[in-house]
Amino acid sequence: MMKEQAFQAVAADLLVLLGTNLTERSRKELELLVTLTEEHRDWFSVTVSRPGKDSSLSRDGELVYRFHPITGAQADEMGDVYRTYKLIFSVNWSGCNEKVDGETLARLHVMMQLAQAAAVLAQKYSETFKVLVRTAAQEEERKVAAKKVELNRKVETLAEHAVKGLRVNSNCREVSRTIFANIPDGTYEVSYTNNYDTKTYGVRLTQYGAFLTRKA
Repeated sequence: MMKEQAFQAVAADLLVLLGTNLTERSRKELELLVTLTEEHRDWFSVTVSRPGKDSSLSRDGELVYRFHPITGAQADEMGDVYRTYKLIFSVNWSGCNEKVDGETLARLHVMMQLAQAAAVLAQKYSETFKVLVRTAAQEEERKVAAKKVELNRKVETLAEHAVKGLRVNSNCREVSRTIFANIPDGTYEVSYTNNYDTKTYGVRLTQYGAFLTRKA
């Protein structure tokens, strides 16, 4: 079962398990959720109240179900990256400070139904769900972009002293390539911000040297 399908299935089960105890708002939301074919939510909550109570003003409890990640992003043998989720169910209700009468017992009955529904659903949907985070191609693009950002940070650190004094539209400044040892040839853009402005520089690294220009 897919993650979205499980979300719909739980909604359908809640309509049956909690029945007339659902508040009107939760009932309408669940009925809508059951009809949606691609619902990308990670959590949902429903509220219940005693029969006969004005559910728009009062509620006796809440059931929350959510997809909880149980693993970080992991690549499979094909290079696609997945994250594994598990459905978690929890119930909430406010404290009781009432005299023991029929209303108190009715409220307790509703809360018991809520807890039982959560237990039934937790057992029924105990499987885990693998969700695609990135395809292998997207993961490769992410790695390339991350490497580029990391290289740019290193160039920024190494160039900070060498660019001092450069002005916009001034001549290109050539400095020793050894300043940027272990940095691949290429064109980089670095920026430095002080209390007054942000200065941007171009750094071009070749086998013949390192060339710096002020851009802004």
